Amino acid sequence: VLAQQFESWQQSEEYNSWEELLGKKETFKKSISTTTKDMTRREMQPFLNSLHELVVIMKVPHKSTSYEQVYLRTAFYPQVGIDYMFSADGLEFELHKDCVDIARDTRGAFVDVLNNLDTIRTVEETNFIQVKKDFVKKLTTFEKQYMNHVKKAHDYLMKEVLAVILQPLTDAIDTSMNLYYLENRAHEKRKWFKDPAPEFRLKAVKQKFAEAMEILIKRLREHGPLTYCPDVLTSLSRFEIDTSEHEALKFFVNPVKSGWRKLRSEFKSLHKYGIIVYKQPVQRNKNVVAYLKEVLDAEWYAEQLLGDELKLEQLKLVFDVVCQISLSPLKDKMFNAKPEDEMSRDFEDINCIVAELAVFKALQQMYQAQEDIAKRQEELREAGLEVPEKERTSEASVWSNDKETRYEGIPRVWVWEGYIRDPDKVLWLEAAQVVSQVNLMVQEDICDYIIARYIPRRDVKLEETRPPYLWNKNLMDNRYVEPEDPIFEEDQPKQDDQNKIKFRGYVDPEKAYVDGRVQEVIAWVEKLAINLKVYQKETWNMLVSKVISSLKVQEKPDSGKEDISFEQPENPQNEENPPDEFI
Repeated sequence: VLAQQFESWQQSEEYNSWEELLGKKETFKKSISTTTKDMTRREMQPFLNSLHELVVIMKVPHKSTSYEQVYLRTAFYPQVGIDYMFSADGLEFELHKDCVDIARDTRGAFVDVLNNLDTIRTVEETNFIQVKKDFVKKLTTFEKQYMNHVKKAHDYLMKEVLAVILQPLTDAIDTSMNLYYLENRAHEKRKWFKDPAPEFRLKAVKQKFAEAMEILIKRLREHGPLTYCPDVLTSLSRFEIDTSEHEALKFFVNPVKSGWRKLRSEFKSLHKYGIIVYKQPVQRNKNVVAYLKEVLDAEWYAEQLLGDELKLEQLKLVFDVVCQISLSPLKDKMFNAKPEDEMSRDFEDINCIVAELAVFKALQQMYQAQEDIAKRQEELREAGLEVPEKERTSEASVWSNDKETRYEGIPRVWVWEGYIRDPDKVLWLEAAQVVSQVNLMVQEDICDYIIARYIPRRDVKLEETRPPYLWNKNLMDNRYVEPEDPIFEEDQPKQDDQNKIKFRGYVDPEKAYVDGRVQEVIAWVEKLAINLKVYQKETWNMLVSKVISSLKVQEKPDSGKEDISFEQPENPQNEENPPDEFI
């Protein structure tokens, strides 16, 4: 008879539910004991749901309608010594003794249930009834301790301690989600909204999000790995930058966008399950910290290189210079150079080329801008008008190097303001005048010549020639040259496909003039390049090395587009079946 009862029990719903619960326990990546410091596992709620089902099936006396991870969590985290003091993120709490004792008893009862789940694997027909009774006792004890914890200890431990510790993270996640829903309220998947959010609401919600993020970053600076706290609103404003204007922007703006996208995607994932998965102290939320650090690193470089209009123009110029060098045989040498090695001759050579080209292009822009300004002033004087100054942008603050008086439609005169000494400006003006005496075609040759001087002659392809009827692309954009339609033969491919910009290592602009003016230009460029490199050496080296390293990566920079491929459920914390990737 006993054997029949045992066999019948093995076919019962009770036995199957017990086996299923044990199977879920065995999927835990880490074992759970009374010394486990917190209960933030995303797979715990499905386990608790099955546990309560087993309690009902085994007819254990119970008053609970379910077991919730949020209640069980407050039974695990307040593990303290005899002084009942608990600390996290620099916050100190003297916990109530009765609450700590209740939490400890609940924790112990739950661990007893976990440990006794394994007995079903060794049960036999001679002892299965006793095993069932013992397990029911464990479940009954846990039920009583759980309800006692819910009534007497949970509210205090959650509201007065845990919620206070997690407040910066909670606020950051909540405000991020508020901004997310507002930004996408006109999305096709949210059809109940017919129009985008009002601008003033977006601005207010974005301000709240920025404030919450600054508090979170401050907490992680004081009690975590972060070292830099940017202006969050400024960082978020980079989403509005049109990176199609210049290729350099994609390498320094899109990483900021991409970092924010990853961080806010992690916030969406955490928000789906609520505070039960927010770890304490805050720095234990490893994904949040990692993505936030990625944002701050990208933002630091963006601020250094894009902080105002002057920095942006300097970045674009260096980027164009590095791109031009990458077309030459020096490409591998440039990308393999190690800026951190002060004894590296390769980086020193590349640094010299970049500086010389940057000086030469700045001198070209300088004399052209001066000519434009003089022409504009003359036209306005003839008309009896004053020359209107261009309004200074908001970024041009008292600590910015951008102090130049600008005019609408006229390029900047002093591109390298901040990298050159004021007494040296007289030399730059004199050098620009010398450059202006050189033909534009020869100026184009000088750019390639500056690079070619650092290439061993065996690396130069002497067979390269430029057909006389083909226009250099850069020259086509120059306003001093009237573009002409190139002559094509019927069987000849189009010029744009056949003749892209390329390095011409065979040029010798010094032969263009017999009076030595090109040699004088080269001398000026070399002299000014030395001063450009050394006046703000660390800043200059950072600018050059960062641009080179960004171009070294062959993959296209991330677009930084916001991922809105899914919507949150109405009550995410009560979702019984989380996606597989979270289990």
